[in-house]
Amino acid sequence: MDIEPLRYGIVGLGRAGVGIHLRQLKQRPDAEIVAVCDPLADRRQRIAEEVGALACDSLAALLARDEVEVVVVATPSHTHVADASAALAAGRHVVVEKPLALTLSEADELIRLARHSGRRLFVHQNYRFHKDFQHLRQVIDSGVLGPIFHVKFYAVRYARRNDWQTLIRYGGGNLNNKATHPLDQVLQLLGAPVASAFGDLQHIASAGDAEDHVKIVLRAENGITAELELSDAQALPFSYPKWIVCGHHGTLCSDGTTSTLRYYDPAQAPPLALEPDTAATVGFTVKEELPWRERTLNVDDAAGGNFYDNVADVLRRGGEMVVSPESVREMMRVLDLIRASAAPLAPVGSAGG
Repeated sequence: MDIEPLRYGIVGLGRAGVGIHLRQLKQRPDAEIVAVCDPLADRRQRIAEEVGALACDSLAALLARDEVEVVVVATPSHTHVADASAALAAGRHVVVEKPLALTLSEADELIRLARHSGRRLFVHQNYRFHKDFQHLRQVIDSGVLGPIFHVKFYAVRYARRNDWQTLIRYGGGNLNNKATHPLDQVLQLLGAPVASAFGDLQHIASAGDAEDHVKIVLRAENGITAELELSDAQALPFSYPKWIVCGHHGTLCSDGTTSTLRYYDPAQAPPLALEPDTAATVGFTVKEELPWRERTLNVDDAAGGNFYDNVADVLRRGGEMVVSPESVREMMRVLDLIRASAAPLAPVGSAGG
């Protein structure tokens, strides 16, 4: 059934505002971009003319337009809370780019304000809709690997960045700007709240003062562990798997496009009897033939989704929010744990830079 298009105003016309949000919304029949806002006059005027929207020089000017139903906050990370709060207070629904906030206390205040205003707060953790994530969930839920005990995510390169996302004062760094997507995915896979977290944050190659190398180790209350490594300071001549999922009876390795599963059916395996009094043989392992199977799966075969499909479903059809702010709050709690465990960053130029 056709629905009335949602009327959007986009605040911030940089990489995320234009490259992600505007690009998607202008192609949707259920969306109309009615206003855009950016501090750069040339940019906001050019984009406004491109999409047939009103160009606003401030968030206040955009919020003064009654036709704006949903405000997309795509400004730098350190302004997300202030901009989203202003939009909620003005009675607008809000889509806020990740990270939701810079601290758990800020996130809690924003969630409280959304509840008080009666407006919807959508957090753009859109990777939950991606096919590679849905594929992982499908394999795990199938039980073919057995109960899961460890998950690993790996994404590295060597890149000497020099933009605002390398500066702590703007909420920059790989933890806020790169780790938030895979961390959000991992938290959905763990199946229980995180009990403990360790983080190693280092500044190696970038021009700013924020971390460009992140190592995270998590342990959930159910005992499942996870590792995430995101680095702009590793120049490897080969590629590690993007995802590794370890189960009691098998393992998945995936590059994000193709997954290889190696597993066995425990019902078809010979019994393994404990023999503590038997002298160890050479090699210290039991030589046995397990009924191993291998399968290669195409990640694109999984059913994906779309963040803005869910926004329209919630606001026009009364559907259920897939990425609730409360679920994102758990990630904000874990980010605080990671920061608390990490050693202070060394001053710029003290090592490597």
